[in-house]
Amino acid sequence: MFKIRKIIFSVFIASVLGFQGCAPLMLHDKGPDVVPGFDAITEGIVQGKTKLSQVRERLGAPTFIARTTQNKQLFAAYVFTNGVDMDTKPNWINTVGTIGFVLYPQVVKVLLLKLNKKGVITGVDMWGVTYNRGYAFTALGEGGWGEKERPLTAEELKQPIDYDPMTIILSYNKYLANKLNVPIYKVPSSMEDKKFPLCSYRCHAELGAEIKLGKFEMVDENPQAEAGDRKVQLIDSEAFRASQAKD
Repeated sequence: MFKIRKIIFSVFIASVLGFQGCAPLMLHDKGPDVVPGFDAITEGIVQGKTKLSQVRERLGAPTFIARTTQNKQLFAAYVFTNGVDMDTKPNWINTVGTIGFVLYPQVVKVLLLKLNKKGVITGVDMWGVTYNRGYAFTALGEGGWGEKERPLTAEELKQPIDYDPMTIILSYNKYLANKLNVPIYKVPSSMEDKKFPLCSYRCHAELGAEIKLGKFEMVDENPQAEAGDRKVQLIDSEAFRASQAKD
Protein backbone atom coordinates (compact mmCIF):
# COMPACT_ATOMS: atom_id res chain seq x y z
CA MET A 1 0.00 0.00 0.00
CA PHE A 2 2.82 2.36 0.84
CA LYS A 3 4.44 1.82 -2.56
CA ILE A 4 1.15 2.63 -4.30
CA ARG A 5 0.78 5.84 -2.30
CA LYS A 6 4.40 6.67 -2.98
CA ILE A 7 3.99 6.24 -6.74
CA ILE A 8 0.80 8.32 -6.86
CA PHE A 9 2.35 11.10 -4.80
CA SER A 10 5.56 11.03 -6.85
CA VAL A 11 3.56 11.44 -10.07
CA PHE A 12 1.62 14.34 -8.54
CA ILE A 13 4.75 16.10 -7.32
CA ALA A 14 6.57 15.47 -10.57
CA SER A 15 3.73 17.12 -12.49
CA VAL A 16 3.82 20.15 -10.20
CA LEU A 17 7.58 20.46 -10.29
CA GLY A 18 7.55 19.98 -14.03
CA PHE A 19 5.59 23.20 -14.43
CA GLN A 20 7.88 24.97 -11.97
CA GLY A 21 11.08 23.78 -13.57
CA CYS A 22 12.30 22.33 -10.25
CA ALA A 23 14.48 19.33 -9.56
CA PRO A 24 12.74 15.94 -9.37
CA LEU A 25 11.50 14.70 -6.01
CA MET A 26 11.65 11.13 -4.78
CA LEU A 27 10.11 9.65 -1.64
CA HIS A 28 11.90 7.04 0.39
CA ASP A 29 10.59 4.72 3.09
CA LYS A 30 13.90 3.37 4.40
CA GLY A 31 13.68 2.08 7.94
CA PRO A 32 11.23 -0.01 9.97
CA ASP A 33 7.61 1.09 9.59
CA VAL A 34 6.25 1.29 13.11
CA VAL A 35 7.46 3.22 16.15
CA PRO A 36 6.04 1.57 19.31
CA GLY A 37 3.47 3.26 21.52
CA PHE A 38 3.96 4.44 25.10
CA ASP A 39 2.64 1.28 26.79
CA ALA A 40 4.85 -1.04 24.73
CA ILE A 41 7.95 1.08 25.36
CA THR A 42 7.36 1.45 29.11
CA GLU A 43 6.15 -2.10 29.72
CA GLY A 44 7.35 -3.38 33.08
CA ILE A 45 8.29 0.04 34.46
CA VAL A 46 6.79 0.67 37.91
CA GLN A 47 7.41 4.14 39.29
CA GLY A 48 9.03 4.06 42.70
CA LYS A 49 10.18 0.46 42.22
CA THR A 50 11.87 -0.20 38.87
CA LYS A 51 15.53 0.77 38.61
CA LEU A 52 17.29 2.16 35.55
CA SER A 53 19.52 -0.93 35.59
CA GLN A 54 16.42 -3.05 35.00
CA VAL A 55 15.30 -0.84 32.11
CA ARG A 56 18.77 -1.16 30.59
CA GLU A 57 18.37 -4.94 30.58
CA ARG A 58 15.44 -4.44 28.22
CA LEU A 59 16.29 -1.30 26.24
CA GLY A 60 20.06 -1.03 26.43
CA ALA A 61 22.10 1.99 27.47
CA PRO A 62 20.27 5.35 27.47
CA THR A 63 20.96 7.95 24.81
CA PHE A 64 22.17 10.22 27.61
CA ILE A 65 21.80 10.87 31.34
CA ALA A 66 21.41 14.44 32.61
CA ARG A 67 20.29 16.63 35.52
CA THR A 68 17.97 19.63 35.36
CA THR A 69 19.63 22.89 36.34
CA GLN A 70 16.71 24.26 38.37
CA ASN A 71 15.71 21.43 40.71
CA LYS A 72 18.61 19.02 40.06
CA GLN A 73 16.31 16.26 38.83
CA LEU A 74 18.35 13.34 37.48
CA PHE A 75 16.91 11.68 34.36
CA ALA A 76 17.75 9.29 31.52
CA ALA A 77 16.62 9.66 27.90
CA TYR A 78 15.94 6.99 25.27
CA VAL A 79 15.23 7.52 21.57
CA PHE A 80 12.83 5.45 19.45
CA THR A 81 12.61 6.08 15.71
CA ASN A 82 11.49 4.66 12.38
CA GLY A 83 13.87 6.48 10.05
CA VAL A 84 17.50 7.04 9.16
CA ASP A 85 19.63 9.55 11.01
CA MET A 86 20.94 12.76 9.47
CA ASP A 87 24.43 11.31 9.18
CA THR A 88 23.20 8.21 7.36
CA LYS A 89 23.74 8.81 3.67
CA PRO A 90 21.92 6.31 1.43
CA ASN A 91 24.42 4.37 -0.67
CA TRP A 92 22.20 4.50 -3.74
CA ILE A 93 21.91 8.29 -3.80
CA ASN A 94 24.90 8.77 -6.11
CA THR A 95 23.43 6.40 -8.67
CA VAL A 96 20.05 8.10 -8.94
CA GLY A 97 21.17 11.16 -10.83
CA THR A 98 23.02 14.42 -10.53
CA ILE A 99 20.11 16.68 -9.60
CA GLY A 100 17.14 16.01 -7.34
CA PHE A 101 16.08 15.50 -3.77
CA VAL A 102 14.58 12.78 -1.64
CA LEU A 103 12.25 12.84 1.39
CA TYR A 104 12.59 10.41 4.29
CA PRO A 105 9.62 10.10 6.69
CA GLN A 106 10.79 10.56 10.27
CA VAL A 107 9.07 9.77 13.57
CA VAL A 108 11.01 10.26 16.80
CA LYS A 109 9.81 9.44 20.31
CA VAL A 110 11.87 10.34 23.35
CA LEU A 111 11.35 8.44 26.61
CA LEU A 112 12.31 10.44 29.71
CA LEU A 113 12.86 8.61 33.00
CA LYS A 114 13.20 10.65 36.19
CA LEU A 115 15.55 9.02 38.71
CA ASN A 116 16.30 9.35 42.41
CA LYS A 117 19.80 9.05 43.87
CA LYS A 118 19.47 5.26 44.03
CA GLY A 119 18.63 4.98 40.35
CA VAL A 120 14.97 4.19 40.98
CA ILE A 121 12.52 5.58 38.42
CA THR A 122 10.26 8.18 40.03
CA GLY A 123 8.61 9.59 36.91
CA VAL A 124 7.99 8.68 33.26
CA ASP A 125 7.34 11.11 30.43
CA MET A 126 7.52 11.15 26.65
CA TRP A 127 7.92 13.70 23.86
CA GLY A 128 7.93 13.20 20.13
CA VAL A 129 8.20 14.81 16.72
CA THR A 130 7.46 13.90 13.12
CA TYR A 131 8.87 15.47 9.96
CA ASN A 132 10.22 14.74 6.51
CA ARG A 133 13.99 14.81 6.20
CA GLY A 134 15.00 16.29 2.87
CA TYR A 135 18.25 15.35 1.22
CA ALA A 136 19.39 17.17 -1.91
CA PHE A 137 22.10 16.09 -4.30
CA THR A 138 23.19 18.43 -7.09
CA ALA A 139 26.15 19.11 -9.31
CA LEU A 140 27.21 21.75 -6.77
CA GLY A 141 27.06 19.54 -3.71
CA GLU A 142 24.77 17.90 -1.19
CA GLY A 143 22.77 19.08 1.78
CA GLY A 144 19.94 18.23 4.13
CA TRP A 145 17.06 19.92 5.92
CA GLY A 146 13.83 19.19 7.77
CA GLU A 147 10.34 20.10 6.66
CA LYS A 148 6.73 19.64 7.83
CA GLU A 149 8.04 19.34 11.38
CA ARG A 150 5.54 19.23 14.23
CA PRO A 151 5.29 17.74 17.73
CA LEU A 152 3.44 14.49 18.18
CA THR A 153 0.09 14.66 19.93
CA ALA A 154 -0.62 12.83 23.20
CA GLU A 155 -2.61 10.26 21.24
CA GLU A 156 0.24 9.70 18.78
CA LEU A 157 2.63 9.13 21.67
CA LYS A 158 0.32 6.44 23.02
CA GLN A 159 -0.14 4.63 19.71
CA PRO A 160 2.24 2.80 17.36
CA ILE A 161 2.96 5.06 14.38
CA ASP A 162 3.47 4.21 10.72
CA TYR A 163 3.75 7.38 8.62
CA ASP A 164 4.78 7.93 5.02
CA PRO A 165 5.89 11.31 3.58
CA MET A 166 2.42 12.19 2.27
CA THR A 167 0.79 11.54 5.66
CA ILE A 168 3.36 13.78 7.33
CA ILE A 169 2.71 16.56 4.80
CA LEU A 170 -1.06 16.43 5.22
CA SER A 171 -0.93 16.20 9.02
CA TYR A 172 1.47 19.16 9.16
CA ASN A 173 -0.88 21.32 7.08
CA LYS A 174 -3.77 20.33 9.36
CA TYR A 175 -1.61 21.14 12.41
CA LEU A 176 -0.92 24.63 11.07
CA ALA A 177 -4.59 25.21 10.25
CA ASN A 178 -5.63 24.23 13.78
CA LYS A 179 -2.88 26.37 15.27
CA LEU A 180 -4.01 29.43 13.27
CA ASN A 181 -7.71 28.51 13.56
CA VAL A 182 -8.22 28.82 9.82
CA PRO A 183 -9.18 26.42 6.98
CA ILE A 184 -6.23 24.53 5.52
CA TYR A 185 -6.42 26.45 2.24
CA LYS A 186 -5.87 29.72 4.14
CA VAL A 187 -2.59 28.65 5.74
CA PRO A 188 0.15 30.95 4.36
CA SER A 189 2.43 29.19 1.90
CA SER A 190 5.41 30.69 3.73
CA MET A 191 4.46 28.55 6.74
CA GLU A 192 3.63 25.43 4.71
CA ASP A 193 6.98 25.60 2.90
CA LYS A 194 9.11 26.42 5.95
CA LYS A 195 12.45 24.61 6.12
CA PHE A 196 13.81 23.52 9.49
CA PRO A 197 17.47 23.09 10.45
CA LEU A 198 18.43 19.44 10.22
CA CYS A 199 18.31 17.87 13.67
CA SER A 200 19.66 14.39 14.47
CA TYR A 201 17.86 11.96 16.77
CA ARG A 202 20.21 13.02 19.55
CA CYS A 203 19.36 16.65 18.83
CA HIS A 204 15.62 15.90 19.07
CA ALA A 205 16.16 13.96 22.30
CA GLU A 206 17.85 16.97 23.87
CA LEU A 207 15.18 19.36 22.58
CA GLY A 208 12.42 17.13 23.90
CA ALA A 209 14.08 16.85 27.31
CA GLU A 210 14.35 20.63 27.60
CA ILE A 211 10.72 21.11 26.52
CA LYS A 212 9.42 18.60 29.07
CA LEU A 213 11.85 19.07 31.97
CA GLY A 214 13.54 22.43 31.46
CA LYS A 215 17.21 23.28 30.97
CA PHE A 216 19.68 20.61 32.00
CA GLU A 217 23.34 19.71 32.20
CA MET A 218 24.86 16.45 31.05
CA VAL A 219 25.89 13.85 33.61
CA ASP A 220 26.83 11.23 31.01
CA GLU A 221 26.41 12.33 27.40
CA ASN A 222 27.33 8.94 25.97
CA PRO A 223 26.57 6.10 28.42
CA GLN A 224 28.60 3.00 27.70
CA ALA A 225 27.07 -0.45 27.62
CA GLU A 226 27.24 -2.34 30.89
CA ALA A 227 27.07 -6.05 31.62
CA GLY A 228 23.47 -7.14 31.21
CA ASP A 229 22.48 -4.28 28.86
CA ARG A 230 20.68 -5.02 25.62
CA LYS A 231 23.15 -4.29 22.87
CA VAL A 232 21.10 -1.45 21.39
CA GLN A 233 21.22 2.30 21.99
CA LEU A 234 19.32 4.00 19.17
CA ILE A 235 16.11 2.02 19.42
CA ASP A 236 14.19 1.48 16.19
CA SER A 237 11.10 -0.69 15.92
CA GLU A 238 12.97 -3.60 14.36
CA ALA A 239 15.48 -3.72 17.22
CA PHE A 240 12.63 -3.29 19.69
CA ARG A 241 10.69 -6.25 18.29
CA ALA A 242 13.84 -8.38 18.28
CA SER A 243 14.47 -7.41 21.90
CA GLN A 244 10.96 -8.44 22.93
CA ALA A 245 11.22 -11.74 21.08
CA LYS A 246 14.09 -12.77 23.35
CA ASP A 247 12.04 -12.31 26.53
